[in-house]
Amino acid sequence: GASVTALAISADGSKAFTADSTGVGIVWDARAGKPIGKKIESLLGYRINAAAFVADGEQLLIAADDQQVTRIDLRTRAVLSTLPHSGFVTQLSLSPDEKFVVTLSEQSTRSGTRTEVLCWTLADKTNQRIDVATAKGSGTRIASAEFSSDGKSIAVTRSNESDGASQVLLWEVDSAGKWNVAKGFEVPAALGEIQAATPVGPSQLLTLNGDAAFLWDTDRKSQLISYRAN
Repeated sequence: GASVTALAISADGSKAFTADSTGVGIVWDARAGKPIGKKIESLLGYRINAAAFVADGEQLLIAADDQQVTRIDLRTRAVLSTLPHSGFVTQLSLSPDEKFVVTLSEQSTRSGTRTEVLCWTLADKTNQRIDVATAKGSGTRIASAEFSSDGKSIAVTRSNESDGASQVLLWEVDSAGKWNVAKGFEVPAALGEIQAATPVGPSQLLTLNGDAAFLWDTDRKSQLISYRAN
């Protein structure tokens, strides 16, 4: 069968969602290990890359190669709304209060792959898009974008393909609801390109670089601990 390309678990741990490269999704009873209802096939023919449960586990946000994020009602399997993008949506990260969702998309152009991070405000049947970060050209790409556990910041990582250097940018929201760069730091190319970065506290960040992970102090811009493969 097709390979599993996305996994999500509901906040209460009772449900799981898996999806594959053909666009088929399955909702599971996480404790019993059995499917719940019929398969989700609204995105048939498109690779599903990421997903998140919302609305007390009664709805799903699904990011896919159809260039949008689709919101699905799990009771009826109906599509409620979509968030259109200019390229394949490869990642999404939901804020803990479910007010925002950050997405990463990529599009092939003549000059190379264009990657873009957008922060969307989720509201009933309306979606306000907030431009967070963008990288153009063949030399620079955005690798990941993820909310912190408290929802107060977004970690965006980007790398330069020519020299291997990576940069982490931490974005915070102001009183007007606009996201701005609060701080950032460079990661030495010798550590390898960053594949993902996750804020794990008010001033700490965990990055995945190749076969190793590193914990950083974002205020001092220094490495605290390294977790390397044997």
